[in-house]
Amino acid sequence: SSDLSIFLSKVKPRVDATDVVRSWIQQTYPELLGRAEIQDSDVVKNAAAEFKTIYDVQALGQYSRAIDSFDAMVDEIEGHIQGAWAAQLLKEKEKANVE
Repeated sequence: SSDLSIFLSKVKPRVDATDVVRSWIQQTYPELLGRAEIQDSDVVKNAAAEFKTIYDVQALGQYSRAIDSFDAMVDEIEGHIQGAWAAQLLKEKEKANVE
């Protein structure tokens, strides 16, 4: 697991170009590509245009899908952080046992 992850954003489902870009990134950076993807939507664009986060705006159906994609990315990043933290604590514990 790397300390850096790439997440695809502005993903347009059912668009050939999206599949081409995703495939290229998977082949070029397989160890860096996160599983979560941020879907392209008017809700996300409008939030950005208003200098808000997706969590600051609410619009029915699209809002729920946008939140789901952002939450998936946050969950994945949190998993990386927890893994790195656990590894660091284990390292420190092993070092303390050696001394």
